[in-house]
Formats: sequence, C-alpha cells, structure tokens
Amino acid sequence: MPFFRRRLDQGLDLFQRHAVLGMTLVLLLSLSGLTWSLQQIFTQQLQNAALKNAQLYTATLSEFRSLYTSEVVARARQYGMTITHDYQTTAQAIPLPATLSMLLGNRLTQQGSGASTRLYSPYPFPWRAQEGGLRDSFGEQAWQALQADPKQPFYRFERLDDQLVLRYATADLMREACVDCHNSHPESPRRGWRVGDLRGILEVKQPLDSAGLSARPLLIETAVVTLSILALFSTLLALVIGRLHRAREEAQCLSQEMGLINRALEREVVERHQAEQTLRTVNETLLQLTNRDPLTQIANRRCFEDSLALEWKRAQRLGSSIGLIMVDIDHFKAYNDHYGHQAGDRCLQRVAALLQSMAQRSTDLVARYGGEEFVIVLPNTPVEAALALAEAMRKGVEALQLEHAASPTSAWVTLSLGAASLIPGADSTPEQLLQIADRALYRAKAGGRNRCEAGAAE
Repeated sequence: MPFFRRRLDQGLDLFQRHAVLGMTLVLLLSLSGLTWSLQQIFTQQLQNAALKNAQLYTATLSEFRSLYTSEVVARARQYGMTITHDYQTTAQAIPLPATLSMLLGNRLTQQGSGASTRLYSPYPFPWRAQEGGLRDSFGEQAWQALQADPKQPFYRFERLDDQLVLRYATADLMREACVDCHNSHPESPRRGWRVGDLRGILEVKQPLDSAGLSARPLLIETAVVTLSILALFSTLLALVIGRLHRAREEAQCLSQEMGLINRALEREVVERHQAEQTLRTVNETLLQLTNRDPLTQIANRRCFEDSLALEWKRAQRLGSSIGLIMVDIDHFKAYNDHYGHQAGDRCLQRVAALLQSMAQRSTDLVARYGGEEFVIVLPNTPVEAALALAEAMRKGVEALQLEHAASPTSAWVTLSLGAASLIPGADSTPEQLLQIADRALYRAKAGGRNRCEAGAAE
C-alpha cells in the first residue's frame, strides 16, 4: 500500500510541474476516444436507417405487386388481354407483375430516391438471361440463406464502386396465380413449381454515403463543441493548480455551459420521441392498408390467409373445431356486363357489408377472397352452425333485393355458399379445409345456385 501511495504522489507531482503538457495529452486522448465513439454511433444509426428504408421499400414493392396481380392482371385476363414481358410490342397486352415491379423500381431510382432494385433468380427466362441469374457471391449466399429460411431477409453492408451500400435481399415466393404459367410456358427454364417455392430474390441496394455526407458536418460540429468544452476544462484545471482563488468562478462558468448542453440534449430526446411516435403511427397505417381490401373495406386475401393460419394453430392446440364458409355471387360477370363495373363495385360493397354485419363474434373474419368470392373464418364452429350462418347470409343478401335482370337464377342478386368444419389434426392442413368448403360451393352452384351446401372430409 505505501508503494502505490508513493507512486501516486510522484505522478501528481510530475503532473503539477507539467500541468499544461499533461492536460494537452489528456485532451488529445479524450478527443480521440470521443471521435471514435461518435463515429461508431453515427455508423450504427446510419445502418439502422438504411435497414428501415430497405424494409419499407421492399414491403411497398411487394404490396404493389400483389395488388397489381389481384386487381389488374386478374381483371385484364377476364377481358382477354395478354399478360407478357414484351407488352410494348404485343397488341392488347399489359406487363407481367414482375416486369412492372422492375419498371417501378427503375423509375424510382431515376427520380433520385437513392435506392435501386433488382429481381433475379437462378432460373431466369431467356429474355432476362442477361439481367437475371446469381451474378456474385452475395446473390449465391442470399439464395442459400433464403432457401433455408424464406421469412428472414438476408443483407450485408459492402462497398461498391467506392460507395458504402446496404444490399438487402428478400424471398420472392411462387404465388398461386403464377404456378401454371411458370410450369406451362414453353420457354420456362424449370418445371414442377409449387405454391410457396422460392423462385427468386428481390434485392434493394441502399447507398449510405450520401446520407453520411449530409450528417458529417453535424458530427464535426459536435466534435468541435466537445473539444472546446474539453479545452476549457483543461485550461481551468491547469489554472486551478496555481490560482486557487479563482476556482469558484471558473467552476460556475463551466456549470452554466453544461446546463446549456443538458437542455439541448433534453430537447433532442423530446424530438426523437416525437419522431418515433410518428413512425409508429405510419407503420400502423401501412399495416391496415396491407390487410384491407380497398374496394369493400373488409379484410383482404392476405389477411385471411394469416388469420386462418393463426386460428388453425390455436384450434390444434385446444383441440377445437374451425369452420369456414366460401361465398360466390351468382352470375356476377353477367351483372357487370349488364349494369357496368361501377354498379358491380357497389354490389360487392353491399354484399360485403351484409356479410360483415352477420359475422357478429369478435373472432370471426370476413374477407374478400378474390373477384366476387368471399370467405368467412369461424373459430370453434361445427359444420351445422357454419351451415346455419351460411343460410342466414344467403337469405340476407336475397332480402336486399338488388336487381339482377341478367341472372337466370333469380330477379335479385343471390349467393351460392359452401360450408365446412374440421378439428385440425397433426397431419391436416388449412388447405384441406379450404378444399372441403370449395367442393361444397361447387355442389351449390351445380345444384342450381342460390343455395348452401355443407362439405365433409373425404
């Protein structure tokens, strides 16, 4: 103990004799540490912002592609239009969803958004042979990672052309509407596709250097301000050694400056909290938009699929049943042809509103399945109760007396409904419940429409 005390006293004596030099060394070490710390914080914040932007960019493109497929492509095919990659040279044609997604990404890049997108696959069609394919190690690693877990994005930060870039890759899964085309197209590079297979990668490149340059002056300003504070503190401490009578005045001055800094930091905390609250509100709004059908304002097919998967797992855990009703508006194409699409849209809205009002439990979900089809998820509901609700819905729509002069079934708009119920087992799937309800709906149509049928597992 005396040895350490002697060393401490010697060090203090040396520091006292060379106070200015000692404080200069302390100042330089402090500035170096502060600069490194600020750089780390700056880099982390910049990467987090780039990740959030890439996530939002990817979600927006995916949702646009889904909406285009369900709302534009499906309707265009009903009118005999061609959906092709070379739509510009084909009469009465519109672009494929993937083609339009790439065009949208390129347009956003040209308008200075900073980000760029690329949709590619190990199985490119011949007309995309130069653009597609796994061109580098990132593409190959992303393909392996997304095959292992398509729900998790694959990303990394790397320097491309002397620019720091976030490369953010997400899985492009095979959709139901695309399976037949990919398996039957004469120039398809691969056959045997199934719904949910990993068919490609959507990559977003988000440059970080431009954001870093805009924030670097703030970093320099912060370092300069901090350096000034440290220099002042060093000067005060050096003067205190020889001028004890001025210690109180210098300390008060330093305290005032620290108070200003604290108040500035408090304002920054408040502003950051407000920004985070705004971001949460925007995210909640985006979630509602992605789960809601824009025409009928009820749940869309994506929301239905998520809800069915969740209720299926819950029913498996509890050993309870889950009911399902599939609904189709009878002769709706004839309705559209006779009254026009605006009247058809109003008809869909009226039917959706009535179905929604009759599914009264908080756990029930009414969703638009596609076109004039609707689906109702009924947790803990046997087939008898599902069939009874289906009959009530059929009567309710008929009671609306929506005129349908083009229908061979009735003078009013009517429904055909298929009801089903299952207790999920270890080997059963939600698709089996859908198939049972769909077969029941088919029997209702084949039996003359404007009726309900119940399905049973085969």
